[in-house]
Amino acid sequence: MDFHGLLPQLCPADSGSKPKVTMQETSALWDKLVRVYLMDGELPYTLDDVSALLEVGRKYNIAGMPARMRYALLQPAFLKTEPIRVHLTAIAYGLQDTARTAARLTHKLPNLHHAALNAQRWAHD
Repeated sequence: MDFHGLLPQLCPADSGSKPKVTMQETSALWDKLVRVYLMDGELPYTLDDVSALLEVGRKYNIAGMPARMRYALLQPAFLKTEPIRVHLTAIAYGLQDTARTAARLTHKLPNLHHAALNAQRWAHD
């Protein structure tokens, strides 16, 4: 992790107190981030977790985080149930190959049109 710019602020040479850092992210998210970064086991996270980890990786310039999260986004459960969300998340974080994979799977989504609602809309126009 890249905290070079943060360290001089945390540990000034003339300070005798312990450094403290206030983070916006929860300790649960930091726990997941450390596990991902250390490649400690599987990634049984939600799509919200993956998005949050990608954002923390971008915010703190954590090398390799997008590559690690690419595999999480490509979990069959996410691609089957939420390919559009996977696609948009991948685009937002520059994971073009992952975005293409998810985009190819959107054609398997159930038809988003509802005949009764379409009929009502046309009746009112």
